[in-house]
Amino acid sequence: KRTYYRYEDENFNIAKRPLNFQEIEYLKQALFTLNRMNNTKGFEWTNSLQTKLYSELDLGKNNTKIIDFEENEFLKGLHFLYPLYQFICNQQSLEISYKSFQNSEIKKYILSPHYLKQYNNRWFLLSTGHGHQKVFTLAIDRIVSVEISKETYISTQMDFSEYFREIIGITNYQENELETVVIQVETNIIPYLESKPLHISQKIEDNLLSLKLKLNFELEGLILSYGENMKVLQPNSLAQKLKERIKKMQKN
Repeated sequence: KRTYYRYEDENFNIAKRPLNFQEIEYLKQALFTLNRMNNTKGFEWTNSLQTKLYSELDLGKNNTKIIDFEENEFLKGLHFLYPLYQFICNQQSLEISYKSFQNSEIKKYILSPHYLKQYNNRWFLLSTGHGHQKVFTLAIDRIVSVEISKETYISTQMDFSEYFREIIGITNYQENELETVVIQVETNIIPYLESKPLHISQKIEDNLLSLKLKLNFELEGLILSYGENMKVLQPNSLAQKLKERIKKMQKN
């Protein structure tokens, strides 16, 4: 005979339990430690983390919300994020059921997960696919389920920091070579480009913006977002691709 237990309040969720006084004090001590790391090279990211924690936990004296972080709180699949992080740390191969935007059919993949990447308010998992050894990039919000696989984990020597230095966004066609992109830009957007470079390789001289990277869909979208303020001079293949896309836009 089976016995079942439930909370008296059926709407109660232990995951949403507010922090108690002791836990908040522990967090304050942790934030104090992080504050001492602000000026340490390589730990600059702690600044935004501290600000976010203070804001979300209302640890400041001001009870009115005065800062807002760009996040998609309605993004599906966020509950997979921490388990996937743990699977990567433990080098555990997985069987992932996945439903892409292009295909209504759910497909199953045996993967060895290696890296998590956030781009444009979405999270992506990069893995080695079993059977073909290529890098798989899956959007976490399209994952249906994650199961532990008995397959042997495949390690990788890939430096994902370098992997993403070759591109803008998330799409890296590994068989493609780096290309030099030259764009004529209007004077009025140069201060914006200097304060927030499009890519680590960015150089600006005499209204000419140059980048050295791999071409992908995210680069096209970024250029198009600047509208009439950018004109691609080279490579010609990119200029023609954008020209065709603009023609289609005009028809709409």
